[in-house]
Amino acid sequence: MLTALLIGRYSRSETVSYSSTYQVVPYAWAPDKSPTVTQYPNDHNLFWVAGKWGPRGYWEVSYPSQKVAYFEFYSRHSGRKALFYAYPDAKVPLAIFDGSVRTMRTDRTNPGYNPGTPASPSPTFFYYDPSILGFEPPTRNGAQAEAVIGWYRWTRGGLKGIDFGGREINTGQPIVP
Repeated sequence: MLTALLIGRYSRSETVSYSSTYQVVPYAWAPDKSPTVTQYPNDHNLFWVAGKWGPRGYWEVSYPSQKVAYFEFYSRHSGRKALFYAYPDAKVPLAIFDGSVRTMRTDRTNPGYNPGTPASPSPTFFYYDPSILGFEPPTRNGAQAEAVIGWYRWTRGGLKGIDFGGREINTGQPIVP
């Protein structure tokens, strides 16, 4: 995210040398409920931020052994080519709020939600467009951009939610048996 915000001011080599491919989940610094942060739909690196934001406490995490804190933005463990984390078969290193680390396929996690519409059963959809920064792994379909869902980046219920090992929490969405 930081890299995307700095591109306009600095050269690519300056920003890449100080960037990281690990991402902290947005709920580590944004509220669980609206107004909060949401995904900018046309750029996987950017967010819309509303309301008050700042550091959150670990005590706010309801399921620390089932909630992702940090994740690798690119899977380097899925085969010969790196994949964007949001592809279902991407195997991504995950740092969990309980302090453990594990590598997990993305499709073994809950799909997440759109924090702007918490009662909707739909996850966050956005476009992965590696041409924006120019150094990210290509899209799976070969096009310039590809629609993906957010998975654990957008955990249903934020820090109160569950990313894996259980069902998503109820945020007003219809419950499917």
